[in-house]
Formats: sequence, C-alpha cells, structure tokens
Amino acid sequence: MVKVELEIETARRDVHSGNFAVPNPAWRLTGLLASMAAPDGVPLIEGFEEDVVGPTPAERRMLAEVPFDRRALEKDLGVRLLDDYLERIMFHPTLTIRGLQSGFVGAEANTIIPHKATVALDIRMVKNQRWTKVYARLVEHLRAQGLTVLQADDPLPDELRGRAVRIVDKCGYDAAKTSLDLPISRAIIAAVERAYGGQHAVLLPTLGGTVPMSAFTDLLGLPALLVPYANQNNRQHSPNEHLHLGHLFQGIRTTARLLTEVGAAGAR
Repeated sequence: MVKVELEIETARRDVHSGNFAVPNPAWRLTGLLASMAAPDGVPLIEGFEEDVVGPTPAERRMLAEVPFDRRALEKDLGVRLLDDYLERIMFHPTLTIRGLQSGFVGAEANTIIPHKATVALDIRMVKNQRWTKVYARLVEHLRAQGLTVLQADDPLPDELRGRAVRIVDKCGYDAAKTSLDLPISRAIIAAVERAYGGQHAVLLPTLGGTVPMSAFTDLLGLPALLVPYANQNNRQHSPNEHLHLGHLFQGIRTTARLLTEVGAAGAR
C-alpha cells in the first residue's frame, strides 16, 4: 500500500463567503482529484498500471471457484459492482479517497471560504509494483496539472497559494505474493481442510490486506501465506466491526493444527 496526504492552501485564513472573493482550495482539490480517477473509481494517473501482471490460467480457475455471490453483495451494499469485481480488486491497483477535510459541515457549518483543503489517499498495489515508483507516478501527475509540489516542511510563498500542493505525509511498502502451488502452500491448505472436517478451503490468489509480507517474500526470500479466520460480514474498519466467537475458537484450533502438523513436518 501507499499512503499519501495532500493539502492545498489558498488564503492565509478562512474568510466570509459574502464579503470576500478569494480562491477556494476545496474547488481546487476536487478538480485535482477528478483528474486522478474516472467517476467509477478507475485510476487515470499516467503509468499507474506499469509492471502489473494479470492472472495466470490457474489463478483464473481459482477465481472461478470462489463462492462469491455478487448480487447478494450488491443488495447488502446498495451499489452496482463491476462484472470483473474479483479480478479488479485482486489484480489491479486501486486509488481510494479515504478522507476529505475542508471548512465545516453539520452543526458547525459556517458561511466561510475555507483557506485549506486536505485529502487522504491510499493506493493498494499488486505484485510486481514498487511503492516508490507508484508514488513517483502520482507526483508526476500532480505536476502535470500545473501544480508546484511541496514537501511537508517547505515554505509556501504567497505567489504559489492555490497553485501548489503539499505532500503532508507519505509512506508505503511493496506488494507480496506466494504461489499456492508450492509444496508448503499445499501442506497448509491440506492442514486447514483437515481442521475444518474436510471442507474445501477457499483459495484466493491475493487479497488487499495491509500487511507488510514483502519483508518475508522479497527481502528474506521466504513464502508467506495468510489464513484469515474472520467471518465474511465482519464489517472491517467500519462501525460494528466484529468477529464471531465461533470463528475465533476455530481459528485457534486451526492455528494449533498448522503449528503441530506443518511445523513438525518442517522440523523433520
């Protein structure tokens, strides 16, 4: 993932919207964001999908076997999903606005032109992409929109107000991937299925979790797999995020089986 926070500042302070006419940073920022992605969220940043490799035939078969009910999810969320939904979230990078801030709303609403607008973005990458390169493509896009790019501690000259974007914060790490055809992968899959009484394991070629597994796969050259135990409707990072106790206890039993079966085999 790449995490970036951008800020545009115009006047030195908020001003009354009826008695002043100054550039509005919220309009500047929303225009900039519209240049980054289409209305359906597909990224438009030049070179954004460089180095992306699509699913292999084996991975396409894996996707076809995922018990995914798109219509049920659409009904739950109240939105239409793409026909290639699974491939989109697993094999293409995403660009998400995860927070916007400018001025005041609700009980604090005020008739002002705000002097600052901020957006928090996250980019979820896929295997073969490097976060420093993807970040560089984002910066190139900002400059291509005619903006001067400032770093967190750079001063803002008055002549650049409304014509500069400040990168308040940035960080990231590379995507990781381990083949499910490896002997260790097959051993883990078999152990999980035995722990669940022979039920067929749901195999995902990749997923969008914020876990720095590239430290194992790329730096140490070791396979790394995730075995999630949460219930499908656990509302991750939302109100009422939860874990069913049955999943928790079964996860404990499954982890114990993995450690005793796979770990013991590895020790031999």
